[in-house]
Amino acid sequence: LHMVWTGVPGDSGIYWSQLNGDVWTPQENIPDMGSSHSPSLTSVPVPGDTPSQGLFMAWKGAGDDQALFWSRNDGLGWLSQSQVEDVGSSCRPSIAQFNGQVYMAWKGVDDDSGIYWSTFNGADCAPQRPILGVGTSDSPALVAFGNRLHMFWKGVPGDTNAYHSTLDD
Repeated sequence: LHMVWTGVPGDSGIYWSQLNGDVWTPQENIPDMGSSHSPSLTSVPVPGDTPSQGLFMAWKGAGDDQALFWSRNDGLGWLSQSQVEDVGSSCRPSIAQFNGQVYMAWKGVDDDSGIYWSTFNGADCAPQRPILGVGTSDSPALVAFGNRLHMFWKGVPGDTNAYHSTLDD
């Protein structure tokens, strides 16, 4: 079990820790990465012949930077950050592994309440696609459960309802 988070107010650094038995390891700063919102984290298969799990993390830039970034850790430490090209968000993205791919969903930049999504193929993110007919004022949430990918989101500004949709195999 692993967790990632941003620092206290004024500290945009990204930190991580893992559960070792029943004790969390001391927090470690992930160098050269920062965010104004807590990152999202999911497990991913490690490339190669040995079946093992690594980590994939995605986050919004620090401060007013609305770019989205990602990195992975295949057990040897976090790789340098990569930017998701031609996308942005005013909130953190959400990620989940489903059917061997990482799916990512996020709210648009500034006043764009649209929800967008993409997949990660192990090296790059596919071009973003909008989810038509829906919007949010905050980050959507993705959860892979059984043979479905679930997305939950709050409505657009002024709409306090919560919504849910699924993607089947």
